Amino acid sequence: DKFDDFWAANWWSTTTRPLVRTLFALQIEFLGRSTTASHAINLLIHLSCVAGIACVLDLVLQHRFGNWSPSKRNLVVGAAALLWAVHPLTTTTVTYVIQRYESTAAMWMIWSLYCWLRAYTRSSLKEDGADCDESDSNATSRTRKTPLITWWIASLLLGLFAFASKESSAGLPLILLLFDRSVLGASWRDTVGRSLGLVLLTLPVLLGIVLKLPILFGERSLKSTVGFNMEGIGTFEYILSQPIVYLRYLKLLFFPSDLVLDYGWIPSDFASILSLGAIGWVVLIVFSVRCWRRCPLAGAAVVSALLVLAPTSFIPTQDIIFEHRVYLPSALIICALIVTAASMDWF
Repeated sequence: DKFDDFWAANWWSTTTRPLVRTLFALQIEFLGRSTTASHAINLLIHLSCVAGIACVLDLVLQHRFGNWSPSKRNLVVGAAALLWAVHPLTTTTVTYVIQRYESTAAMWMIWSLYCWLRAYTRSSLKEDGADCDESDSNATSRTRKTPLITWWIASLLLGLFAFASKESSAGLPLILLLFDRSVLGASWRDTVGRSLGLVLLTLPVLLGIVLKLPILFGERSLKSTVGFNMEGIGTFEYILSQPIVYLRYLKLLFFPSDLVLDYGWIPSDFASILSLGAIGWVVLIVFSVRCWRRCPLAGAAVVSALLVLAPTSFIPTQDIIFEHRVYLPSALIICALIVTAASMDWF
């Protein structure tokens, strides 16, 4: 009911995900509470995300696997985009109307990344690209020292749209940094030289932290979905529960059965479970570092997936697991796995 009166919907508030709230308010103002319209808009947003994933992956492959034939590149891009588009793990985000927050934030993040890569991409790439072990000199020869300002500004604006959609986008500046280094940068010096936009994008994140933390940890209703209200369970237990949650997400990525809308899981305070969670975090950190060292592109995908999950992994909410949280991370992992398989000539 809070959206029935457009001007009373408080959609402009900086603490209430204003962009998606505005989208909901506009929909109800002009289309009413139509279930068909709600699902249609969610589906269009999802299709935009799929198209963005395809565009980003195609650009990445042109840079890092320039020696692949166009047919092979198109096969890899098509396979990754199609698999993610129809993967059951995206169901909760697309069909559950209110999770438009998640899909909209993901959409802006994906297209922000694409615009960032395009801003520093030369109009014609060399045909003699390389794989994960490509030399830095080849990477430099295919990127611009200064950005195409239109794409650069578009990337920053889309990043702001993502921040105004959901808090899961807070890691976007670091995601851009990782992909800049793994796809475009010949060295960290080149990447740091392009960091002005990343610094500008970090400022809204800092503002969001100032605005959001008092809300997250303040007094809230037990019916709230934000804020920590679990009796006897602290932040430490919550954080150590996340590696186990990640295992559930990973299982669903490969075996998407028994999907659940609302798990109702409660973090354990048993020492054995907490120890398992601590070991899980150590394994995740070691794996991410080794993955980055062996193949920066795959490492960027893995770490970016963790960055998207970070706000709900380190800031306690009332639910420790929701499948919609892995919407964008699942796309990153699927793309990384398919590119890896293709680079090994598995197809």
